[in-house]
Amino acid sequence: MPNPLLQIVGKLKPLLGNCFGMLGLDIVRTHRGGSYPPIMGTFPPYTEFFCVGQPENYFIHDGYRHRSEAIYYDDTANADEWQREFTNSARKYSTGSI
Repeated sequence: MPNPLLQIVGKLKPLLGNCFGMLGLDIVRTHRGGSYPPIMGTFPPYTEFFCVGQPENYFIHDGYRHRSEAIYYDDTANADEWQREFTNSARKYSTGSI
């Protein structure tokens, strides 16, 4: 038998999400445990949230101008310590050994 409280919450959450969305707020799901830490990130301000372009333009905003000349970064002196550290961490997360 379904939990009546969960049914009520399931119906209220989309409604409240729409109401908060009109105010420029979002309801965000928080991490609920498990073996992995939550993925942290940033979101654009609400005023810029819908500034991406249309799907027909591959979501590139209108008025975008590409660079006329490429800018390159020379990292040949880099000893690759950061990439190795990142790869090892990714391997640990993917195998669940963290």
